[in-house]
Amino acid sequence: TSLAVSVNVDMSGSMSHSIASGQLFGAVSAIGSAMETLKADYGVNAFGSTTQLVKSIGDKDFPLETRKFFGMTSLGGTVGAAAIASATLSLETNPAVNKIAFVLTDGAFNDEENVIHEIQKARKKGIIPFGMYFGAMSDNDKQGMDKFYGPGSWAQIETLEDLPTTAANRIEHIYRRILASL
Repeated sequence: TSLAVSVNVDMSGSMSHSIASGQLFGAVSAIGSAMETLKADYGVNAFGSTTQLVKSIGDKDFPLETRKFFGMTSLGGTVGAAAIASATLSLETNPAVNKIAFVLTDGAFNDEENVIHEIQKARKKGIIPFGMYFGAMSDNDKQGMDKFYGPGSWAQIETLEDLPTTAANRIEHIYRRILASL
């Protein structure tokens, strides 16, 4: 396949409302459907104080029973470096030409410097890190996303309804950037 994606989902305490309301479950389901439509190899990690592999890139299915995880529990704090490192490990061994590490989050990381380091490592390995901010944003949140991913390398989704269009537009934009550089 020409596209491999790692989806890394913030399940910290600040996401509790999105977890309990089913919005996070809906977001992950929509992203999974989009990846299947694109015929992309994709994996899904959940992170908080710990990181959990929910779907390996090699798994062919992402069944409802597995996705229900995103509607059940918070994983505590917001420690993202391990999830990004896991994404890099799974993507760097994938034969796809185009590799994207999506991070769906609602704010700052407790391990900011480590996250920045892991994002830089991913870029050096040809993986495109991309942030998706879930919810309303302050100016500080925007500055944080620029700090982590770089200007233009993240998007905001305020509601679940924004997700399919925003994600599709960003994937198209990333593809166009890749093609322009060839």
